[in-house]
This record gives sequence, structure tokens and C-alpha cells, in this order.
Amino acid sequence: MINYTLRFEWTRFDPINVAIFADYVHNDGFDEDEVISKVSGRNIIAVENTIDERLDGYKYGIEVGHNRIKKLHDWNVALAYKYLEADAVVDAYTDSDFHGGGTDAKGWIFSGAYGIGRGTQLKLTYQSADEIDGVPLNIDTLQIDWISKY
Repeated sequence: MINYTLRFEWTRFDPINVAIFADYVHNDGFDEDEVISKVSGRNIIAVENTIDERLDGYKYGIEVGHNRIKKLHDWNVALAYKYLEADAVVDAYTDSDFHGGGTDAKGWIFSGAYGIGRGTQLKLTYQSADEIDGVPLNIDTLQIDWISKY
């Protein structure tokens, strides 16, 4: 796999930062002939011995707030869009919370965190993901995390 990550961060408003990020992945190791030889005769989506390559994924977004939530009233929010085709990465290494894990999903991620004490924060994350190919499947996830660091 080939993976590019880019992040621009403005610290002019210290202690509040603004960051824009982007990440792109491409599965350069996908071998169509090898896949066809393994699925031949199994009613897999192989039409006339070809398979549509789904090898790319990307994520981009913006973050605003404190880089780290360390004390009372520190905060940050983030908004991102994620698109991950079926063969872009190995399913086992994907985010298990986005679309129930795996690949072949696209959607939005919104998160916000607030410091409720020294080393303690509450974090809220909402993810809305849809299937890219195949049967339509939408999975919305709402998470509330209590995070304490000592």
C-alpha cells in the first residue's frame, strides 16, 4: 500500500489551533489475475473474468481547538469525510467504529471534546457511514468517551 498524509496547522491563535488534514491510500499490491484465480466458479462479482478495482481511500477534514485536552475548559472539535473502497486496505486494520469496521464505506465523522478537569475529558463522536458498492447499508454511530490521563 502507498499512503500519503498531509497536515497544515496554524498556531497563530495559541492556545487555539486550526488544522487541515488529508490522507490518501492506494493498494498497489492488488493483483486482479490472482484474485480471479482464487474466486473462479464461486459466484463472486467477476464478470467476464474481470473485477472492478476498488483500490483507493481518502480522508480529509478540519480540526479547531486545543491540540491536547489537559485541563478544565480545554476543547476541540473536528469534522472529516472518509471514503474507503473495498480493496484499499486490509479489513483487519481499519477503524472498527466506522461503518462497523472493514472497508467499502464512505461518510462523515464529527467529534468534539471538552476538558472537565485536570487530565479528564468527555468526548463525543458521531459517525454516519454508507456502503459504497453493493446493497445500501447506512450505519450511524454515536460514542461518548470519558478519558482520564494521569
